[in-house]
Amino acid sequence: MFAIRLVNAWTHAGGRAILLNVGMFPDHKKVVGRIDQRVSIYDARTPDFSLGRLIADCDIDVVHSSLWWSDRFVHEHRHELSEKVAWCITTHGCYETLIDKPHTDASFPRRFPEMLERVDEWIYIADKNLGVFDRYGYPERLSKINNGFEPEEPVELSKKSLGVREDSLVLLLVSRAIAEKGWFEAVEATKRLNHAGVAVDLMLLGEGPAAEALRNEETSPFVHLYGHVENVQDYIKVADIGVLPSYFTGESMPLVIIEMMAQGKPVVASNVGDIASMLTTSDKGRALIAGSVIPLADGKLPVNALVDAIMLLADPEARESAGAVGSRIFYERFTMSAMLKHYDRIYAANLTKRRLQVG
Repeated sequence: MFAIRLVNAWTHAGGRAILLNVGMFPDHKKVVGRIDQRVSIYDARTPDFSLGRLIADCDIDVVHSSLWWSDRFVHEHRHELSEKVAWCITTHGCYETLIDKPHTDASFPRRFPEMLERVDEWIYIADKNLGVFDRYGYPERLSKINNGFEPEEPVELSKKSLGVREDSLVLLLVSRAIAEKGWFEAVEATKRLNHAGVAVDLMLLGEGPAAEALRNEETSPFVHLYGHVENVQDYIKVADIGVLPSYFTGESMPLVIIEMMAQGKPVVASNVGDIASMLTTSDKGRALIAGSVIPLADGKLPVNALVDAIMLLADPEARESAGAVGSRIFYERFTMSAMLKHYDRIYAANLTKRRLQVG
């Protein structure tokens, strides 16, 4: 969603941008439907596709990739980039995964040093993203930019229409449906809370192996799977607490946490990536947190700790207080306008550098 949100915001601000799908993941109509109609979409799987021809035909001066498979695609076709075209990469945790699980792409150790020589600017969103540079060397230009989000007015969804009990505490987990994102831990916590007499409903948004596994087994009637949805904001409005019990290696700065804070929702999440710093601020030397951050134990999130953290936010006043902290953090650090200003500066600086080099 990072690329879609960036290109939409750039277009809304009067800029010109296109999207290129390199075809590594399935297309989801509801996700594609979020793309501004003014944005042209191209598919690299089209017969006789040429990146160089696309760049020439669309008068492209900056190529910006933001996922390893798109970075790899540009690297494979780097000879089609003219000397006037700047190439920027935003890292989102893929590189940590490639180092931790080298079988994901055995060509990575060969490609990355070559990319360091051609990429004009590297952008990272979490300090953990720097690990790849510790291993392979630091580039000349490196910037840290927070993810940004433009709040949208959510549509009012009723709990009844979602199959959620009117009097329950509603949890929401939004992510790719893989075990490492904590889906099974969230389900188990929901079961334990209901067994203890606390009415809790869990809404799960996303698709993947974990969602399929839950559909194929008899799970709690208070666990609801909705798959991919067109507008996550509508479901956030219904939720009382956002949860992200992730122990995913590539977790950096989850966009969904920013979305939760934008609506003033408290968040219970694991202490991975930059999540702890995302949820924390201070006031006159006093630390404030927009929910709860749970440390991992043996590489996973303890379900008991997740249950305890949710119980602390079962109190409406506690949720309101934590949500207010999150709202403050959002407007201080994570607005789309702030992110756009940073990228505008980076694009302009690297275009100028390229043009001066070419002459």
